[in-house]
Amino acid sequence: MPNYAYTTHYIEGCGEDIRNLYELLLRVDQHPEHEKRSAEYYGHMWWGYILRELLGENPEVDCRGSISRYELENEKCLYLEAESAWHAPYEIYDFLRQHFPSIKIFYYCECMDDGTMTTNDVDCKYFSTRYVVDREDYEPESFDTLAEMCQWLVSELEIFASSEDEAEDALRKYGEDNDIPTSLHICQVLPDEKQ
Repeated sequence: MPNYAYTTHYIEGCGEDIRNLYELLLRVDQHPEHEKRSAEYYGHMWWGYILRELLGENPEVDCRGSISRYELENEKCLYLEAESAWHAPYEIYDFLRQHFPSIKIFYYCECMDDGTMTTNDVDCKYFSTRYVVDREDYEPESFDTLAEMCQWLVSELEIFASSEDEAEDALRKYGEDNDIPTSLHICQVLPDEKQ
């Protein structure tokens, strides 16, 4: 069973920490053994290579997963997309925070095995999606608020709901009645004091 967790990040911090983190990523990305590393299971941007470059030794943490894309948003913010297993790479965050003390890591994670979504962006600074209606015959529809989703349910599916529970039950019934697997995914907001 696939256990991929795709996580998008915005990492904020003082200019020096963001620049140093970005330069660390560049060093790993441009490593002389780039081709050999790319042939390995996790690829050349494997979390283990990043922590090895940061720590000067092999990390004592399971580093399943890798970075697929990174970009300097501005001098105080780095954008990063990553893949890991089961959930966002929380253990990696701890190492990064130890070495770049000013950074705040905002993430949004989608787990492919069960459709779970999580974020620590309590205030919706970067990630506002809180509800996704998933139907097998259409692209998923994303919503920031319960009210937006309920309004869409009425206008598109003629489903009347005013709570998460009502929406889940109605969508399940809609799927059964129309022989179209349909589900509601609710983003879990996990406050992170460390961020």
